[in-house]
Amino acid sequence: MADYFLPLKRTRKKRDSDLLHGILSDWHGRNSANNEIISRLPPSEHISIGIEEALKQLLPASLAVLQKIQSKWEGIAGKQLARYMKPATMSATTLFIEVLHPAWLMEFREKEQQVLLHKIQECVGRNKCKKIVLTPSGRNKKYVRRKN
Repeated sequence: MADYFLPLKRTRKKRDSDLLHGILSDWHGRNSANNEIISRLPPSEHISIGIEEALKQLLPASLAVLQKIQSKWEGIAGKQLARYMKPATMSATTLFIEVLHPAWLMEFREKEQQVLLHKIQECVGRNKCKKIVLTPSGRNKKYVRRKN
């Protein structure tokens, strides 16, 4: 019965890091071995860089472009337009902008739309956003009438 409570012996495989630690301990002393290993490691990166790289692989590119536009929207559109318009969704290279009041749909003519599109393209690049579509607030892009 006494054998029943003996701790199990766990064997651990020797790793390359254990061998390296042993060599550095012999050469520099036991206290300095860890410091020598750490000093030869590549520099650490902030976790946000790794998360950003992972999201680029998981999320569609249009979502990243939309987030960039949304973060800089007031600078792109100006304070007055930013209060009444906001970027809602993006499909391929088309940006759908929600307009809070229908009067702004009528006021915001083709010329002003081209100026806004040019500012957006300066921010994110010409190939990432080629067209903007103004929609009433609360509507999904599926319900926008298509011109034939």
